[in-house]
Amino acid sequence: MEKVREKRTSCMFLFMIDTSGSLIIRGRMRAVKAAILSMLSDHYVRRDSVGIMEFNEAHVGMVLPATQSVGGIRKVLDDINVGKKTPLSEALAYSRNYVSSYVRTHPAETCFVVIMTDGLANMALEEGRDPFEEALSIAKAMDVPRTKWVVVDTAAAPGDRTNSRILSEALKGLYYKLDDLHSSDGILHNRPSG
Repeated sequence: MEKVREKRTSCMFLFMIDTSGSLIIRGRMRAVKAAILSMLSDHYVRRDSVGIMEFNEAHVGMVLPATQSVGGIRKVLDDINVGKKTPLSEALAYSRNYVSSYVRTHPAETCFVVIMTDGLANMALEEGRDPFEEALSIAKAMDVPRTKWVVVDTAAAPGDRTNSRILSEALKGLYYKLDDLHSSDGILHNRPSG
């Protein structure tokens, strides 16, 4: 019998965390952190990389650049900053640039961008534009190769047509409610097998 070795394709998981006041007021940040840690502990594969970015009115950017060394993630999550407003457009534009650069320099990897937000955008890049409509226009224009988008709705009681669901549709991505996401099973079922 011939032994067949399965080739595993590595991935990069970028967690985009909305750290605006609306999540803090409703006490949702603890659930967001728990979900991320659960996904990593259940499904982290040695060759995969993980990155974490935050977005709020004070900061849009990486708090943990993509790395295969994920031992300090709990501390990174505990130290995350909190702002009042939600610059969703700026966060989407930033992630597009970051992931575009990443896939160029890591041609063998697929990226999963996991956006954890209630979708309540209230800061626009262009003065006078509706913040959510602007974010949707950026989302619809996303065209990053080897990248899959996932939106995790962090609203306390999400209905059928939340902003987060509409955002996931604009991104042609997967949609989950935070309270229903106990692991990254659904996300990883959509990863390449090699």
